[in-house]
Amino acid sequence: MLEIKNLTYKYENHIALNNINLKIEKGEKIAILGNNGSGKTTFFLCCNGVYKTKNAVSFNGDYEPKTLRRNVGLVFQDADTQIIGNTVEKEISFGLMNFGFTKEQTKEKIDYAISAMNLEEMRNRPTYYLSGGEKKRVTIADIIALETEIIFFDEPTASLDPANIEKFKNTINKLDKTIVISTHDIDFAYEWADRFIIFNNGNIIADGNYAIFEKNDIIEKANLRKPILWQTMEVMGYKDYSKYPRSIAVSYTHLRAHETLRHL
Repeated sequence: MLEIKNLTYKYENHIALNNINLKIEKGEKIAILGNNGSGKTTFFLCCNGVYKTKNAVSFNGDYEPKTLRRNVGLVFQDADTQIIGNTVEKEISFGLMNFGFTKEQTKEKIDYAISAMNLEEMRNRPTYYLSGGEKKRVTIADIIALETEIIFFDEPTASLDPANIEKFKNTINKLDKTIVISTHDIDFAYEWADRFIIFNNGNIIADGNYAIFEKNDIIEKANLRKPILWQTMEVMGYKDYSKYPRSIAVSYTHLRAHETLRHL
């Protein structure tokens, strides 16, 4: 679906991305991890076509930036850099109108996105009156409305309260889309993602499933930590990480079953 070949990107004398090669397939749930300045946001901007990449990024074989922007949605980390419309509804409609949807289609997609991100009460509210978390929800709704084939989220849970983080997780789990999320929230990533890609100094230093958290050298090099549930299972003496629970609900069931068996 999305293929990146020999992608290098520089800011003046600084190399932000160094010869990146990877493929993103349909339906994948990918977490992009790494410390600040590791190249995650630059990578997203290249994949979305905002930054020109000299035929290093293609969507189904098409390298045109217009094709990338139409099929690869991007929710920016800083909501203020993305919001243009003066009300919530007008903001969500902006991208839809630019891509040529009819008024009927636009209204339908706006209604869907507003419902998905719990924005009904602020549909007509001026965007400059919104809190940071509310602005974040609006920018997520922007991309949900466009229904792009791939959605990149740059730190989507930042500024969201716990209730709206859960709402966000429920929303993306219902989307029949390829989702790529850059996040510093290791516990969220561990619970949600199927694939983990770790950046460090513009390079990819790991790409795989949750087994990457077993690699202490990678975790240390990228200034990350292991998920809390992973650490908990290690402290409790569980050795087989392939059986570690990846959510609190699963953890509770797992531990209850363990205690029951222990007393048989």
